[in-house]
Amino acid sequence: MGEQNFPAGYMACEACCCAGMAISATRIEMMDEHRLSVDECDNRIIRFNNCLQCAVCVAQIVDCIINNDTTEYIENVLECIASIVFCSVSGCMTAQVDHEVNLRDKAKSVSPITQGMER
Repeated sequence: MGEQNFPAGYMACEACCCAGMAISATRIEMMDEHRLSVDECDNRIIRFNNCLQCAVCVAQIVDCIINNDTTEYIENVLECIASIVFCSVSGCMTAQVDHEVNLRDKAKSVSPITQGMER
């Protein structure tokens, strides 16, 4: 109901609050729409990112239970590494989508080449 009345607002909220999911969904939608195959290397990188995010959650739980300087330091280091990997993976996904959009736009704008007959 609300999304049909104000799609830009919902899109802005999704992009700000759930950036990872928005980028992943856009990439998957682009791949489905244009019947692009999934690269196994991309899947490995995405899985690695997901594992790092889970490791950060575990480190936060451990830090809440143990609550000392060492666990807090480990949590902060893991969170920093996970954030760097997340930003890198998100940038790659966004670049892939942008590249595909540009390819599709170029294909639409190029007029058919007329070839002359040779004698």
